[in-house]
Amino acid sequence: MKKYIPILLLLFLGCAATQTPVAPVNNSKTFDSSYTKVWNALLSVISEMDIPMESIDKNNMQFVSKSINLDGDVDTRLNEIAYKPRVGMGIWNRAEYSYTITLYRLSEKQTTVRIALKIEGYETKVTKSWYDCNSRGVLEQALFDKLSSSLGKSKPEQPVQPTQPAPKQEKPVQSKPLVKDEGMQITTPLKIANVVKNYILVEITDKTPMKVNDTYTLSRNGFSIGTATVVKVDHYKIALKVTSDYEITTQDVLLY
Repeated sequence: MKKYIPILLLLFLGCAATQTPVAPVNNSKTFDSSYTKVWNALLSVISEMDIPMESIDKNNMQFVSKSINLDGDVDTRLNEIAYKPRVGMGIWNRAEYSYTITLYRLSEKQTTVRIALKIEGYETKVTKSWYDCNSRGVLEQALFDKLSSSLGKSKPEQPVQPTQPAPKQEKPVQSKPLVKDEGMQITTPLKIANVVKNYILVEITDKTPMKVNDTYTLSRNGFSIGTATVVKVDHYKIALKVTSDYEITTQDVLLY
């Protein structure tokens, strides 16, 4: 459990920590792109930056990361990304931060992204306590820059249609109906609810049971683009690991 020293006690001890004056941080940015396009670009950026996620909630349009330890020379790096409280003769040897990223749909063609960054530092010499540190906006700007770059590289979405890349084959192979062990052909397309790195989440009904290690075909516009194997079954929510040469999106379907 993190220990926070009450200010009155610090005053009594003669080593009170005082907050450093901070400059305002611009933690939101509006992009001239649809909500869906920005959401998918954020998924790619989070994966590229290797940000560990605590939760991804598409209904509330929010990403919440796990706490990330600040590596290297912590005192120097903490100074680069945050304003530390003033602690006389203090030494900072631990720090961590986490993201809460929320999307706001302004219109069909505009989406605002807001980043709430929580930064905490541990002073180890004088107070031996954790302190909240105000962001300088460095980490927020780094993520915005990568998101802008990702959106700039993406293709126009009029209409939104996944294209067929060809990393290992000249043309996608027409997908075939799945054949279960009983010989029964089933080609029910299931929508992909979420995509995180090489895993997808689908929601099923009690009429479409799945079990761990079952493998199914992924399809895009009638073409097979890979397979997905069940790794976890939680009532009607199924997590599957993807094997594919293509970047899977929620526009693709799982053939069951």
